[in-house]
Amino acid sequence: MRWPEIIDFQDKKWVVKSKIQGNRVDDHTQLKKRYNCDLVLRNAQNIFFMLDEIIDAEFEEIEENK
Repeated sequence: MRWPEIIDFQDKKWVVKSKIQGNRVDDHTQLKKRYNCDLVLRNAQNIFFMLDEIIDAEFEEIEENK
């Protein structure tokens, strides 16, 4: 099993859903909708990253009284 790629951006953690070379993209405005992701970024190497935000949650265990 392969672990998902995780990146830090704007003080948040993101999981990379997909990457695609910029020269293969006709309309970058459709990527977010097409990949059903939270954010699309392009790096200096012209690679688009489709990202989903990782929600930071805290929880508290509830003890059962018997």
